[in-house]
Amino acid sequence: MQRKTTLTFLLCFITVIFISEPVARCGPRPLSKAELLALVAGDILPENIAFDIQSRGLAFVPDASYKSLLKSAGADAKVFAAISAAKTTPETAGASDAQLLQHLSHAGELIKSGKLDDAGDELTDALTRSSAKSEIGFVMGMVLIKQTRYPEAGAIYSQILSEDPGFPELHTRLSTTYYQTGDPDEALRQTKAALAENPNNPAAHMNAAVSLQALQHFD
Repeated sequence: MQRKTTLTFLLCFITVIFISEPVARCGPRPLSKAELLALVAGDILPENIAFDIQSRGLAFVPDASYKSLLKSAGADAKVFAAISAAKTTPETAGASDAQLLQHLSHAGELIKSGKLDDAGDELTDALTRSSAKSEIGFVMGMVLIKQTRYPEAGAIYSQILSEDPGFPELHTRLSTTYYQTGDPDEALRQTKAALAENPNNPAAHMNAAVSLQALQHFD
């Protein structure tokens, strides 16, 4: 079941990439509704999500319905505190896809309850209905990591980075996949990129430490 779900997702993911225009977004930008939900559903540390909210701001004003989706996806008090203090800008008309947000929230709920195959099915269905491949792929990467399928997760994160380099937390996740697939040099390079964005990133510091240990740089 895992293999079938992932192959279906990857086929859809690659197809969407080749038939779509490259995403012309790079550098820090305010987080969209889908991006923030993807970070929560994709199990990014709350400290890092709070940093991204604080440093980037939000390209929307969160309402009660959106906060409910975040809570279902697994957002904790640190995330909601950061949202309350965030700089916001009014959302562009038509920027949100309500069905996509529901898919991301439900996938996060399934991941946190350990229903990884169901989460994969949810995301594959979302990808066939939405062009938001970065957000959907980011969450699918976490499904694959939890299934210890690091090469496939790394392939998705790498593709997102090439298409949408401003997407948050990619370097953190890539450092994990490179370390787990036996490339501590590249893992360390990715952690340095992550720490350049957020010097207090706990996951990046941990990944840097294990990469340096693997490289026998004990000093």
